[in-house]
Amino acid sequence: MPPVLLAGTLRSKRWLGHFLGVSAPSEPKGKRIVDGLVRLSDKAICEYQDCRESMLLFLRLGNPDNLHRAQDHFESCIQALHRGINFLDRLRGLGYAQGDGNPLVAKPRDLEILRDAVRSRIRTFRDSIEHIERDIIAQTVPLDRPVDVHLGWERATVNDATIEYSEVVRWCTQLHQVALPLAVVTATVGRPSTGSGVGRDA
Repeated sequence: MPPVLLAGTLRSKRWLGHFLGVSAPSEPKGKRIVDGLVRLSDKAICEYQDCRESMLLFLRLGNPDNLHRAQDHFESCIQALHRGINFLDRLRGLGYAQGDGNPLVAKPRDLEILRDAVRSRIRTFRDSIEHIERDIIAQTVPLDRPVDVHLGWERATVNDATIEYSEVVRWCTQLHQVALPLAVVTATVGRPSTGSGVGRDA
């Protein structure tokens, strides 16, 4: 299970931007969509990191509680990823551009996480998680198949759906890359004034 080398701290940075009145975009609808994107990007990253840490604890200590927590965190990661993609797709539809005129959100051919095949796989995994109780009650899950998320060495599986950890890391990273410039507040510093001479050495 590879690490995701990102800090889930964009939400706090976005909050600071709101406090300072510099959060983009300025339109209320676009602003709320970006808020959702930033929040779910953070959530997906943090849940994946917590899943990985719980799995490492399970492998080291053998305590099944750690395995169960890892399963819970992975479920939450996929749910957050699915919801974050919905916000990302809606943001792309609003047509915002960067300062250089390029689209704020790239087209699906240039952004893997927005491609239909990827979205379908994430949605299928999410649906399998959320509807497993219905399938158990309907007795449509074979008796020899686990009814919770199985965390293997390289991939997670639930029912017939499978996702590799390396894919989750890549998709979380892509979501983060769009959310990052919309959350980070930077200061623009001009050249120092030399008119008064105040504070200069004699």
